[in-house]
Amino acid sequence: MINVFKTVLFAGVASITMTELASAQANPYEMVPGTWAELPNGRNWGSTSTLYYGGDGTIWAAERCGANGNCMDTPDIDPVMQIAKDGTILKNFGKGMMVWPHGIHVDYEGNVWIADGRGDEERGVGHQVHKFSPDGELLMSLGQAGKAGSGKYEFDQPCDVLVAPNGVFLSRMVIIEEAKKDPITAL
Repeated sequence: MINVFKTVLFAGVASITMTELASAQANPYEMVPGTWAELPNGRNWGSTSTLYYGGDGTIWAAERCGANGNCMDTPDIDPVMQIAKDGTILKNFGKGMMVWPHGIHVDYEGNVWIADGRGDEERGVGHQVHKFSPDGELLMSLGQAGKAGSGKYEFDQPCDVLVAPNGVFLSRMVIIEEAKKDPITAL
């Protein structure tokens, strides 16, 4: 009983301390409208969950369709964009294919991989990782559309993707499972 009390007391003190630290620091950043890439049709940026260097002087961005909700609710908005150094949108694609783009990776062939970190079971979309050509053609989708799970061909909120020479690795899925078996060789 004393150990339980100590644990609860420690957790409570840590929580209060972290809350005080978070509120004690001012946000050092200032929102400056109109200083980055202008989106098509004058739409506003939503939550930009991920950026990735394209290897060719451009940046790839995955944006949550003008908000931070379900991109399926705005099916005419492309959440994936390639952006030039000057902020010009070069390419955009992915509309009607993702719920909540969360992770992005550009592989050595220039293919763009997107982790769709949430699901919309009713519409059968999400909980997948998509591979697109550099021009936006869907080449492959991993996971079962709209179904979260831990089965052989399922993902539950994949948060990122990394393509290694020997295959695809999803954080919080494959890496953690391998770490449980052998934490030294899993990395």
